[in-house]
Amino acid sequence: MHWLFTGLLVGTSGATAVYTLWLLRRLFTTAPAHAAEVNEPEPTSASEEDTRRVHQ
Repeated sequence: MHWLFTGLLVGTSGATAVYTLWLLRRLFTTAPAHAAEVNEPEPTSASEEDTRRVHQ
């Protein structure tokens, strides 16, 4: 009878290890936030600023 419980213990330990690895993989493979969501202004180049001054 104790062999049955040993098998259950080994199976449960294996399932716990697999689930832990899956959670770690999910934690470290999340996509980064997009730049549009940060609400930072887009950088402008010097040539764009010169063009704006000329057309004003």
